[in-house]
Amino acid sequence: MVLGMKEMSTSSSSSTSDKVLTLQTINPHVVQAEYAVRGLLAIRAEQLKEQLAKGASTLPFNEIIHCNIGNPQQLNQKPITFFRQVSALLQAPFLLDDAKRADVLKLFPADAIARAKVTKQTVATCTICS
Repeated sequence: MVLGMKEMSTSSSSSTSDKVLTLQTINPHVVQAEYAVRGLLAIRAEQLKEQLAKGASTLPFNEIIHCNIGNPQQLNQKPITFFRQVSALLQAPFLLDDAKRADVLKLFPADAIARAKVTKQTVATCTICS
């Protein structure tokens, strides 16, 4: 499998072939990298959960809360909706134009719009605001 732009280009130069990424040229650590949601921690948590279900009273806890996959709501945290809304507005700054306010208010709450405007004005080097 070749991951590169060489095939997409009609005018390829000799330097283009040097820049083609293949399984042979990529860092072997990238090829061997794994993402295991079911790692040792999750497997052990399942074992302990089964023990609790069978009535194991020797454990110093009575519940397993799975928080290994980045789900803060599992820990009863409120969703970070507000920050996502502000970020979305900053990534599409044209939505902050006063002329579009009525339409944007149908999609975003006023406090998120206000925070995005303040952020855009105060962060001079906001890379996502352009």
